[in-house]
Amino acid sequence: MNTTSRIVLAIFIALAASTCEKERRSSRHSKDSDSTTIFPLSDTSPHVSSAREILLLDTVFTHEDGESESKLMGFSILVPADSLPYNWLQPVNFKDGTLYYRVSVLTKADTRPVKYQLGFQWNGGCGGNPYKEKFPSRDNLQFSQPGLYQAKQSLATCWEPDCQLASPIVWNRPDRFLVVLLNATNQILDDRWGYGAGVDNLNAYYPIRVHLQAVLVAAGDTLHSWDAYPITE
Repeated sequence: MNTTSRIVLAIFIALAASTCEKERRSSRHSKDSDSTTIFPLSDTSPHVSSAREILLLDTVFTHEDGESESKLMGFSILVPADSLPYNWLQPVNFKDGTLYYRVSVLTKADTRPVKYQLGFQWNGGCGGNPYKEKFPSRDNLQFSQPGLYQAKQSLATCWEPDCQLASPIVWNRPDRFLVVLLNATNQILDDRWGYGAGVDNLNAYYPIRVHLQAVLVAAGDTLHSWDAYPITE
């Protein structure tokens, strides 16, 4: 083999090696993209969820009384992480999946029962409401003292306003999550925006410190294990 042939062969080998490396990196990236890293809304550590099981919330915070709209009282607004999948229909069907959620009640002011409801809200509501909504039953999860409490419900059976039958949800990532706290007689434990009227000693319910976790599992699947999402506080 002459010198020119050797040079051509060396160049070909180098190009082939480079192409293989690029394909290997691309394959590794594709594998990694099957998992979604969800960053929590507080000081807890991020977890990795599978492509058919996504961690929606993993956050520690305190429900407390106060007139400021920023207070996390009976209405607590939590913003979804941008890293959550945007389309909840394709390539994985989360629309017909199941919501698993649990609350570790770390501290609670008294022993009166509290119902704890986690809902989804999308912009562009109907019937005078600025948001389209999906809420599991308010009776699913309730507590009266510190401890670990959990519930689940399929999204298909979650409550939604009647007006959404004519103006259905576009199943993308929600614009926000809304946590609602109620007492035993279903009165909302918040006196802002005209709610909470008639609640006996409303402020005595607070503060309530919680670790809230929520996992959405694709249609046809069940939660693998809560052990994948440890309680850190």
